[in-house]
Amino acid sequence: MKKRLLACLLVLSLFATGLGFAPAAQAAEDGIAAQWTTKENLAPADREIVLQPDEGTLSEDDGSRISDESVLYQDSDVVTVIVELEEQPLLTRASGDVEVFAASAQGRALEQDLRAAQERIKGKIRAISGAVSTQSVNGASDLEYSYTTVLNGFSMKLPYGDIAEARQIDGVKRIFVAEQYSLPTTYGEDEYTISMSSSAGMVGADEANTLGYDGTGTIVAVLDSGFDEDHEAFSVMPENGKYDKADIAGMLQGELSCGVSNVDEVYINEKAPFGYDYANGDTDANAVGESHGVHVAGTVAGNNGDDFRGVAPNAQLMIMKVFADNSGSTGDDIILAGLDDAVKLGADAVNLSLGSPAGFTEYGDEDEEETDGYLTYSGVYTRAEEAGTNVMRPPPRIITLREPS
Repeated sequence: MKKRLLACLLVLSLFATGLGFAPAAQAAEDGIAAQWTTKENLAPADREIVLQPDEGTLSEDDGSRISDESVLYQDSDVVTVIVELEEQPLLTRASGDVEVFAASAQGRALEQDLRAAQERIKGKIRAISGAVSTQSVNGASDLEYSYTTVLNGFSMKLPYGDIAEARQIDGVKRIFVAEQYSLPTTYGEDEYTISMSSSAGMVGADEANTLGYDGTGTIVAVLDSGFDEDHEAFSVMPENGKYDKADIAGMLQGELSCGVSNVDEVYINEKAPFGYDYANGDTDANAVGESHGVHVAGTVAGNNGDDFRGVAPNAQLMIMKVFADNSGSTGDDIILAGLDDAVKLGADAVNLSLGSPAGFTEYGDEDEEETDGYLTYSGVYTRAEEAGTNVMRPPPRIITLREPS
């Protein structure tokens, strides 16, 4: 019940952090400020997309077209891709909590089998392409990740022209070109600026907190631009937290997408017992050049012990930094790595205030012809939610086909 109510409150707050708010240029007295954006002020790409059937290409309501990927890339272009394999991930094998299953002997054995199969198939793909040293044209970095929890697969670089042949390898289900996304943009004027100290009341969180629903014993993963452990909003440590340092150390004995096994590298404090920078591939999860993630984390679980409380002030935080330092970009491969680890580590909720359309485009898993070539998050989110993780995200943007002119 507490997790369900927390989920509802976080959904409401997500409209503040993801759709209606963006970091203000000047912080208010409480150190966290945001700009309110009305629907009229939204950029065309954030407005509703009209269902218009078509053949051949994808398009949005403002007339800009999302062409078939073959138009965007030349065969010689090196791209970062996500290779999804036929074998099912850990989430579909776990009979109970996925973090318990992943840490068990059975779970670890399955994890090793999945990773071994991934390496075999990766080797076969590299036999087609050869060694690729060129930077990918669609990636913020050249990091490669392995996914075993919400999806069984891996990211890698290869020439675009080799994708079709690689898709024919036994055991390969799909290969997606990893799309790139920019950090949520600030829209609107200064007169829409409001203080974060009033946000919890806007969604009724203060009333729920009074009834005892304050996030105690829960942990929320925030996939965003990073954290500020010294910020006043995170100065009060939670009581009766779900995880302590020893708990995190135990879970790190398994294999995460980030590859970290030393708890001292990722443990920040009792408020945020896990933090990692998936965009830059290092253990510094501090926000650099962009405070959007700090704003989101404060909305979710901030508590200064005085005049500021987030939606779940006594909850803990997992900081999955998915936007690169200063550049403010991320990609499917990075977002998926953070999500995979968040679920494996037992996040009760995952907050993705990534901005439209990062991670929210749905094509549907039912029709493989429609989804071929594009990463569908529908199945990933569904598996996570069915396993008991509340995935908080703005409503998906449904990319549809335009009627022929």
